[in-house]
Amino acid sequence: MHPTRRPFARLTTRALLAGLALSLCPVAVAPAPALAQDAAEEVSQDRALVDLPLRRITLYSSGVGHLIHHGQVTGDGRVRLQLTEAQLNDALKSLTVFDDPGRVDVRYPTREPLNRKLGSFAIDLSGAPTLAQIIEQLRGRSVTLSTPGPVSGVVVGVETETRIVGEPRTQVTEHLVTLMTDGQLKRIPLSSITSVLPNDPELRDELSQALATLAEASDTRTQPLDVRFASDKPDPRDVGVSYLIETPVWKTSYRLDLTQDEPQLQGWAIVENTTDADWDDIEVALVSGRPVSFVQDLYTPLFLARPEVQNELYAGLAPARYAEGSGLQPARESDVRLRRGASSGRQNFYAESADMAMPAAAPMQAGAAISGRRFETSNVAVTLDAAATGADLGELFRYLIDQPVTLERGKSAMLPILDQTVEVDRLSIFNPASHPRHPMLGVRLTNTTDLKLQGGPVTVLDAAAYAGDAQVGFMGPGDDRLLSYGLDLEVRVDASQKSNSELVGGSISRGVLRLQRRQVRTQTYDVQNDAGADRTVLIEHPRLSGYELQATDGQDGPVETTDTLYRFEVAAPKDDSGSVTVTQTRIAWEGLSLVNQNPDQLLAQSRGAAIPQDVRAALEDLASRKRAVSEVQQRIAKIDEVYSQINYDQQRVRENMRGLDRNSPLYQTYVEKLTAQETEVGQLQAEKMTLRERLSELQADLAEHIDNLRVGG
Repeated sequence: MHPTRRPFARLTTRALLAGLALSLCPVAVAPAPALAQDAAEEVSQDRALVDLPLRRITLYSSGVGHLIHHGQVTGDGRVRLQLTEAQLNDALKSLTVFDDPGRVDVRYPTREPLNRKLGSFAIDLSGAPTLAQIIEQLRGRSVTLSTPGPVSGVVVGVETETRIVGEPRTQVTEHLVTLMTDGQLKRIPLSSITSVLPNDPELRDELSQALATLAEASDTRTQPLDVRFASDKPDPRDVGVSYLIETPVWKTSYRLDLTQDEPQLQGWAIVENTTDADWDDIEVALVSGRPVSFVQDLYTPLFLARPEVQNELYAGLAPARYAEGSGLQPARESDVRLRRGASSGRQNFYAESADMAMPAAAPMQAGAAISGRRFETSNVAVTLDAAATGADLGELFRYLIDQPVTLERGKSAMLPILDQTVEVDRLSIFNPASHPRHPMLGVRLTNTTDLKLQGGPVTVLDAAAYAGDAQVGFMGPGDDRLLSYGLDLEVRVDASQKSNSELVGGSISRGVLRLQRRQVRTQTYDVQNDAGADRTVLIEHPRLSGYELQATDGQDGPVETTDTLYRFEVAAPKDDSGSVTVTQTRIAWEGLSLVNQNPDQLLAQSRGAAIPQDVRAALEDLASRKRAVSEVQQRIAKIDEVYSQINYDQQRVRENMRGLDRNSPLYQTYVEKLTAQETEVGQLQAEKMTLRERLSELQADLAEHIDNLRVGG
């Protein structure tokens, strides 16, 4: 049994479907306190309570459910939906009512903020007040206190007193109630009071109502939403109510049986009835896809903060002095500004123009007529423009369960949605990330049905026995997916890898030698099949970023490619082997600064066979130029070395001359040596100056040559 593509609606009667094509009936939606009702009317409505059975529920994979109630009403009737507060928000957002001809209004209890509601009573119970705080609110009221004897009087106030008592001395704080009784003020310890009775019956009733409000606020299970149908015609008529509520996401699971020659795929939908009523022979539809759905609080009343405007004070005005003006301009009404009093200490606000003033619209009355795109109240008419156009389900896909479903509330069920033969190719899937030596048992499953299959777990059966579990994603008609469900221990895969890099070209530009290298990554997969049957092994090889796949002689290319993988099929006969080699290459560029290379390094780079001839010649010329610079630098370094040695010798000679007689032969010898060294130093300094000038010229020429050098691609 499986769903077929057929019209969405299939109710017990076709009246609701006819109503869907008609204009909406008159509807008014309002909180209950806004619609005053007397006791007699409520009794009459309770008697008119009708049962509108649930006929259909559509569950969406986005976590909402669309419920449709349909039935017949004669004259006036009321349908009550018991909803949680969360469900009530969704219902207020999506409720659609059909009654043709007829009038409809919708009512529900107001959820005024609890503190605001409690604050409206004579005794404010918001904030969980203590007994002392409650008695403080009774100031000026007549009460009877049990202490334990009864004492009647008017509450004056409650004060706090601190005393030191006992041994060791301990500080004790006590509340004292001041009561006016018989013309006297009495102080009664709060700890001695066992009961407090307001003597005013209305005050006691206020306190009872406040307590009832607290009890009502604590009961958040369900709230009634009443849909009231009214018609002057006595004949029975078809009515319907539909709305969205939050529901659990329905789930799918599959069984893939490989036992037979034609594999069978069976699909189940798992649904839960979390509504407040049993499902009794209702139509269930399941929709896959993710329509936009959100939660908005429409149930809680919204109060806006309004600015506070203080009356302008005229007393004590100081005299004003006015500057002379050149002309007068008439005041414009649009210049009138309403300003909040500065004494409030708050930020000023302005009504910038009198044109902004708008008359307050009268509230919409219960039962206000809605006709087409225009609705009218007693003194206001507003025309509504269409905000959106209709559309079909688009990418959504619907499963319709062929048989009515009965499911008690709080229960779950598995509903069959698919039972068909499918196309399956058996494979062993090897990916080193899954296992370094053995492939996974798997299949390539093709969706040969006309259904869009939602993702879910797949239990695989083979030879009428459990073979493993797999996971499948969304599949449209004609799509195929790889599934793996177990380790294939009878097949072994040995992977070996090698890589190399070779120089293939070079160029010079902007002072950089750019070397072009081809990087090659090769991996061979050797498959050994020790099973008693032929195997087809699917090898998943990673795609390297920036690399291109190279063809291998005598070998087919990949059967498919993903964003991150190549997939190759290897035929491995039983008790035999097979292999596949995957080669990927890329061209990489390496940049070397010509300024930082010495002549020997440049000559070494020029010897590569892949270096173009013009680049080789440019490198040899550049090496010669750098060698000339280097030779001058070496000569300057040699002069500096000789000068350092002469300076050291002169210091030694002068030290020796200190103790000698100036007329001695040795002294004269030292003088002659110093004279000769000074002559040599002068010659060295002159040569060094010349060499430095030459070095500057060579370096400038070299830098200019490197900057202007453009050779090769």
